[in-house]
Amino acid sequence: NRKDPQNILWSRMPMRRMDAEVLFDSMLAVTGRLNLKAFGPPIEVEKLPNGEIIAKEGLLGWRRAIYVQRLRLTPVTFLNLFDAPLLAPNCTERRYSTVAPQALQIMNGHMVRKLARYFAGRLIESFPQDPTKQVNHLYWSVLSRAPSTSEMKVAIQSLLNLRKEWQIQLESENIEAPRSLRAEWSALGSLCHAILSSAEFLYID
Repeated sequence: NRKDPQNILWSRMPMRRMDAEVLFDSMLAVTGRLNLKAFGPPIEVEKLPNGEIIAKEGLLGWRRAIYVQRLRLTPVTFLNLFDAPLLAPNCTERRYSTVAPQALQIMNGHMVRKLARYFAGRLIESFPQDPTKQVNHLYWSVLSRAPSTSEMKVAIQSLLNLRKEWQIQLESENIEAPRSLRAEWSALGSLCHAILSSAEFLYID
């Protein structure tokens, strides 16, 4: 900005992404899977078959990132990709990056996908057969605002399209579970995943 080249005025601030630990905790909080238990031993980590290293989930969800076990040889993939401090000597400052693996982690990461499905299930239980209320609550929970008229229209249409696609997919896989209900859950889970992946949630403006 030409009027504030040194970025010292309080009237504005550059958009910045949440720190790794804040993003980790925020995702848990907005989806209802944040375990607020304090103190005690750290959360153990595990390595999935695809190589991703994750924090183990408990019965009440995940605890905050500060309680996740930090080992040099097995850094948690999510935290590592979003620039959590390195376990190395002379780490004098936290680095910030914007790289493709971050978007891929949000898209394919175990925890994010599981949180989206969990949140979708809670929305269906709270507002059965009412996609408008589901979308409205989703926006308020994740983005702290109501969806605009156009956003609501796009979201409802997306749910219809996604449900059809999931129905076809489940039928092709011959899934035993009730397919229509599974398709509704999966469609809403995909929408939750998209909102959790949005720049409006990931970045502080």
